[in-house]
Amino acid sequence: MTTALVFFCHGNLGESILGAVEGLFGPAEDVAALSNKGLSRRDMSEELRRAISGFQDVQRVVILADLVGGSCWQVAMELSRREGGGEGGIDIDPEVAVIGGVNLRMAMASVHKRDIAPLSELVTVLIAAGRDGVR
Repeated sequence: MTTALVFFCHGNLGESILGAVEGLFGPAEDVAALSNKGLSRRDMSEELRRAISGFQDVQRVVILADLVGGSCWQVAMELSRREGGGEGGIDIDPEVAVIGGVNLRMAMASVHKRDIAPLSELVTVLIAAGRDGVR
């Protein structure tokens, strides 16, 4: 089961997190980093939809936002509720999960453990990894 990841964060944080993970472990496939910098909510939604639609042969997508309740998280939550192609929805039909509060520990775990099934279990594992990275 192929799981894509999207780091959807304020400013350059998503790119920085992905860069750090790839610096530690090498290039990661089916991973995107998006920013809200200079974008309206509508533009953010379009960028997220475009990124998800660009993944090939993906059954699941985990969107990792930096701030619970922030604009990236809100847009991801709105889009995940409409996934499956309805009006404004995503053109592919993956399972979509959104996690807020991404940190480097969670990002590292997301790359290495992303094929844990079911998706709800993966979310639990990633949240635990993020918490373990904070002391």
